[in-house]
Amino acid sequence: MGHLAIFIVNQNGSLVYHKVITPSLKFATNDTIRLASTFHSMHAISQQITPNCQDIRAGFGGSPGFLAGTVMEGINEIVTDNFTLKCFQSFTGVKFILVSDPQQKDMDYCLKSIYEAYADHVSKNPFQEAEMPIRSDLFEGSITKIFNL
Repeated sequence: MGHLAIFIVNQNGSLVYHKVITPSLKFATNDTIRLASTFHSMHAISQQITPNCQDIRAGFGGSPGFLAGTVMEGINEIVTDNFTLKCFQSFTGVKFILVSDPQQKDMDYCLKSIYEAYADHVSKNPFQEAEMPIRSDLFEGSITKIFNL
């Protein structure tokens, strides 16, 4: 099945971007907002429950390279029989959430690519307001290219 959906949540827990990659998967607008805010809350609570259980990794996903030596706090991965949810929180508090098939192996690479596209086309865009939904054709084009849509 591959990758299923992407969610980007700002520092306050508001959903600023979502894209359903698998056409057969349908989300109502309220469902996407509910999923994003619930995950944001669970992530924040898990950081508070285990403040001394910080995992310093060689890089994102345990591999050297991307964000080497960063502290991974909160819930970073949820694995079920039906899907795998991976989350990357940037230094600014923005969460990038990727939902994929459990057998998908390139989730770390895709999250890195999404983060790079966000940094290039959203963060550097002088017309993009910080807490507003992402409306960038260049960012949308990058996402399309990453997932070959």
